[in-house]
Amino acid sequence: MLHDYYNTLGIPQDASDMEIKKAYRKCVRATHPDLIKSNKSFDEFMLVNEAYEILIHHNTRDIYNQDYKTSHDPMVYEAYYHWINVARDRALKHSKMMWKEFAGTDFYKHTQTTPYIIHLVGLMLGIILLMSGIGFTFILKDNQALGVVLFFVLVPIGVFLLLQSFAGMRALKRYH
Repeated sequence: MLHDYYNTLGIPQDASDMEIKKAYRKCVRATHPDLIKSNKSFDEFMLVNEAYEILIHHNTRDIYNQDYKTSHDPMVYEAYYHWINVARDRALKHSKMMWKEFAGTDFYKHTQTTPYIIHLVGLMLGIILLMSGIGFTFILKDNQALGVVLFFVLVPIGVFLLLQSFAGMRALKRYH
């Protein structure tokens, strides 16, 4: 029977990618052998990394979800077996690093999540740019060319910011 990766990271089974990343960052800091000097920290660090690698990738997470509470061994799936080995190899390499060196790796940096307030600011800025682009079209009746240019510059930027902010807020909705 497999480890309960959800329990390892302290997350629910329906956790979002953002929740997995946030839990990973918390757990890895609590188990990194450079920070925690105990005999168990190395094994816990390895398990946290394994859990993260399996749960963050949707194909291995699906295999894991089908099999983790059964006697069936998902290690027979080539993709799952590959990711377990990748996770273990990477965790071994990372466990030998000092914390500051590990925290500076691209792998660890990519687990960072964006704060909710950033998405709110993006939402507000997107609304302001959208309204400004539309408003300048009417305000600049004497200089229609400038109004049209501002419209075609500000409105797409505003729409882009709105869409990005909505997507980010949706991903973070479970935290706030």
